[in-house]
Amino acid sequence: MKRSDSTGPMRAFIKKGARFFLNGALMRASDSVTLDIHAVDVLLMPSHLIDAEEVHTPLQQLYYCVQQMLIAPERKAEWQEGLRSCVAGAGLPDREVLRPVLRLVEREKYQSAMAQLRKVMREERDSQSRGTEATSRRV
Repeated sequence: MKRSDSTGPMRAFIKKGARFFLNGALMRASDSVTLDIHAVDVLLMPSHLIDAEEVHTPLQQLYYCVQQMLIAPERKAEWQEGLRSCVAGAGLPDREVLRPVLRLVEREKYQSAMAQLRKVMREERDSQSRGTEATSRRV
């Protein structure tokens, strides 16, 4: 996604068969398409979405709950409860790392919270892969 200039529309290229959310509506591209988006509140691209079947770690579970609060606001209370139980559970990084994310969720800035969580998940994945590489070198 790129913005041609600061006052012009945002441009997004969507691949054939890709799904995305636009202002709460699930969209699916039947063909490859380029969209010029002039006003958007919520735009989630396929790379920002996680399916329930893809949730394997506590961080992914946390991300999924935040994603669902954004996508299904009518079930917000249910997803907030899931988020609380996830935060209370084990396996999450240091609470200090998640504090900014939780503040964003409290302010209902779900997209920003998801972006922060993607960054945390990427950092965790990178640190795990570095640890795996170091272990394999020692063997």
